[in-house]
Amino acid sequence: ERRKQPIAYYHKDSGSGQTIHYILKKNANQPIKFAVVGLGAGSLAAFARGPENGRAADECVTYEINPLVEKIAREQFWYLPDYEARTGKKCEVRLGDARLTMEREEPQNYDVIFLDA
Repeated sequence: ERRKQPIAYYHKDSGSGQTIHYILKKNANQPIKFAVVGLGAGSLAAFARGPENGRAADECVTYEINPLVEKIAREQFWYLPDYEARTGKKCEVRLGDARLTMEREEPQNYDVIFLDA
């Protein structure tokens, strides 16, 4: 019954949980865009809101250096598939060293970036 709630290191009362709740509250009527560096923190995607009352769904982008970790995250854990079902968006996983990948990208204008790599 708690499948869709981060209950370990990234639970709602953790530093990251409190941070994202602050950002969500501050942007109650508009979607947020956040990044997660390291799929070990993939459970943070559970905080993304689906579309509601005319507001678009939030967007989560994950950076992961190891392609095998994405495969494991999609096959053995549920945060990415649940995010995709809730938001109607694919949880994009950008493979490679996040520092280099972000450096090569156009500015993404993230509301918050979580680092756990």
